[in-house]
Amino acid sequence: MEASSHEKLRSLLSGARKELQKEADEHSAFLNQLELLQGSVDANEISNKLLESVLRAFPAKSKPMRAGAPAGDGLKDTRRLWEELNRIVKSRQREQS
Repeated sequence: MEASSHEKLRSLLSGARKELQKEADEHSAFLNQLELLQGSVDANEISNKLLESVLRAFPAKSKPMRAGAPAGDGLKDTRRLWEELNRIVKSRQREQS
């Protein structure tokens, strides 16, 4: 993974974790997934399987649901992380094709 993308992912993970920890009881399973991803980012060993697992674990309210729908203010960093992970997964899929 290129350095700028790696640093962006590290930053987004930090912001998303801070947002979600405010509602830790509601997001504890997802926070555990983010901890696993954080460890992988720190070790620079990010597998496609882990990325896809984290994407599946995202809380529904943090994902943009449909085009044109205004995003809520509550989980901005979490939504940015979701968008970046989607971009990375799609990029890796194109590279494998």
